[in-house]
Amino acid sequence: MATFKDISKLKRKSRALYRKQNITGMGVGFKHTGGQKTDKPSLVILVSRKQRESELSRRNRIPKRINGIETDVIQAGQVVAQSGRRTRLRPAEGGISIGHPNVAFGTLGAVVRDAATGERLILSCNHVLADHNNAEPGDLILQPGDADGGEPDEDTLAHLVRFVPLYFQTDAASTGSPSECKIARCMAAVLNAPAVLIGCQTRLKAVYNKPINFVDAAVARPLSEDMLKDEIRDMGAVRVRRN
Repeated sequence: MATFKDISKLKRKSRALYRKQNITGMGVGFKHTGGQKTDKPSLVILVSRKQRESELSRRNRIPKRINGIETDVIQAGQVVAQSGRRTRLRPAEGGISIGHPNVAFGTLGAVVRDAATGERLILSCNHVLADHNNAEPGDLILQPGDADGGEPDEDTLAHLVRFVPLYFQTDAASTGSPSECKIARCMAAVLNAPAVLIGCQTRLKAVYNKPINFVDAAVARPLSEDMLKDEIRDMGAVRVRRN
């Protein structure tokens, strides 16, 4: 079964799908069948209006599988970009298009201060600035994002500093480490006892799985301080709280 990381890579390689009629976005998620969520990871394709296959030309039909990975078509309605948010803006502010070169686009969340150094940094999501854990510190950050016309030579705003790693549900089951919980280990031993008596080679193992995610965040350092302003579009200046 494909992992979310596999699907994220496929999503980056499938931007040609945007040429099809009706498609407004793509993402990664669990496939829905008959209105119910399944446990199958899929490439989620958002459309403004869901149509029967017979209503679409062959060119505009979405494959049920791409490179062996299932697709899931979801009606999301018409998506309209707000004026001025997709263009190049200097100084940059919260609420506008930004992203790692391998990411179509995302949103600049806000300008924040590093608690240790006091320097101003750009705050956004891991999946926007760090490409679902695939980026490295020092990678370029474009404003506007790639799909909004951002070019590395002209529109580099910052460099990635650090990010909180994302853990995917499919990763947790395969990367569990031995549990330190005495109760869990004791229960596993008790439940394994019958297997020992009958000669069964299968055993239960108490493991500790990392929490999935508490935050989706990353920060980037601007090329210069004057390229940022402490405001969020349509909301105004951000107040700095000092302890």
